[in-house]
Amino acid sequence: MKTKFMIVNKKIRIKYFNLKFTVEYDNKKQMGKIMQANNVSLKQTEGYQTFTFGSVKNSKRDSQLVSISSKSFLSSLKSQINSQTSRIIIELDNYDLSNCQFYSDSSNKTIKTTRENILDQVRIQQLYISLKNSKAGSDLIANLTKQLNTIESIETLHFYAQMNNLYDQSLLNLSQLLMKTTKIIQLDLSNSKVANLNVIFQSLMKIYSLTDLSLNFSQNSVQNLDNLKSLKLPTLKSLTLEFKKCAIDEKCCQAISCFTKNHQNITILSLQLQENRLNDLGVRYLIEGVSKLNKINYLYLGLSNCHIGQEGSNYISEMLSNSQFIQNIETLNIQLQFNKIQTFGAQKLLQALINCNDLRVLYLNISQNSLGEGIYQKASQMMSLLSKLTTLDLDFSLNYLDSTGFDQLVQSLSQSQMIQHISLNLKLTQIDENQISALFPQILNNLNLTYLSTDLSCNEITYDSVLLVKKSIDQVKNKQLKLNVDLRYNNRITQEQLEDLTNQFQHIKKKRQTFFIQIKQDD
Repeated sequence: MKTKFMIVNKKIRIKYFNLKFTVEYDNKKQMGKIMQANNVSLKQTEGYQTFTFGSVKNSKRDSQLVSISSKSFLSSLKSQINSQTSRIIIELDNYDLSNCQFYSDSSNKTIKTTRENILDQVRIQQLYISLKNSKAGSDLIANLTKQLNTIESIETLHFYAQMNNLYDQSLLNLSQLLMKTTKIIQLDLSNSKVANLNVIFQSLMKIYSLTDLSLNFSQNSVQNLDNLKSLKLPTLKSLTLEFKKCAIDEKCCQAISCFTKNHQNITILSLQLQENRLNDLGVRYLIEGVSKLNKINYLYLGLSNCHIGQEGSNYISEMLSNSQFIQNIETLNIQLQFNKIQTFGAQKLLQALINCNDLRVLYLNISQNSLGEGIYQKASQMMSLLSKLTTLDLDFSLNYLDSTGFDQLVQSLSQSQMIQHISLNLKLTQIDENQISALFPQILNNLNLTYLSTDLSCNEITYDSVLLVKKSIDQVKNKQLKLNVDLRYNNRITQEQLEDLTNQFQHIKKKRQTFFIQIKQDD
């Protein structure tokens, strides 16, 4: 019999799916005292009994809203898990668990389940635990995993405990849950004061059927990733590694490279290594491993602010020129902002992207990379050949670009038969009135578009140019279009003109609620 329990108390929400249990007491008087002390009630529903904490606020056949304290919940968790449990979802985000006490097993002797002390080992489909910013420590993790020790196997494990003080001791307890997981693991311990990740990698070595692995250890002082080199997961297909701001270096990149190289069945790969000192050598190591994944169809490279120069960018370009590597790629996301790849590195990267003929989705961020001439020209050549592209997100902001090829880029975008989603960030790129007249209304004439976002802030746009934008927007026939245009911080527009433009755009906002145009600083 299937029931669904929702336990809600302000920021606390715990759900059990396909969970059925019966509670029996040896002594009715003792039962009454326990119920009175813990605000517990037995409720007869649709021919079977349910055990609830607190008062039922809203009751349906398959769901109940119940008030419960975290202390009551955690102390009774073990007794509530049985062979009928298929999913356990615990959400205690932003809740103070620093003083949370667990009752000892002896305190629960009066409560017995129909299967004495839950002798049967439990196999569950999903275990979801979220303790974000909850002041959880290593003691709480130890007690929580002890409460879950009746679970024999977990098909999918989601464990989120970022922004806590867990330290390395917690990793030993978490490894017990990891070793019980069979298919999917998502583990987020960002900003939780952990360092020795080898404990995690060692526990993963005992899992032979894992298909999806996502590990987030961002904002921790990671010591080393040596054990990652020898970790082999033969059935792995999806991998996400997040080590943002972890002080990892070329040696760590080498470990990541060895791991990816040994898992050539990967089709989805996300490496998010932002704000680390990888340097060009670190990128070379990473690309040596990634380029071996010939089955990959989704690739995310998060390498912003990683001290990468033109040489490092060239390694990525060479990988994208490898026909075997790119043959299956449909989604590509490259984040290289706040590096020093310079003009030639960016041009070579844009040229290499032409080879990705089957791309459907492209995100490319090369903001603030000391770029100059020829960028628009290379981008227009790329767009004219990527005929299957449906989503394009280009960020060229904070570079002093020349206008050569801008007209051709706009023409390619406006004539594309497949593209539906365009985002152009051209903030502080010396956009002037001539480029505005090329961009509008031409790009708005593409009737296939459903979303267009253009950031034109901090440029040399005049009052007359903005009026041209307004006129173009007024004439848009595409009723499906969602439009976002940022025209703020253009110094050639006076305060009086800003007020006038704001008033003129008001009726557009009322007429088309999916249009969002920013003119003034406070828009």
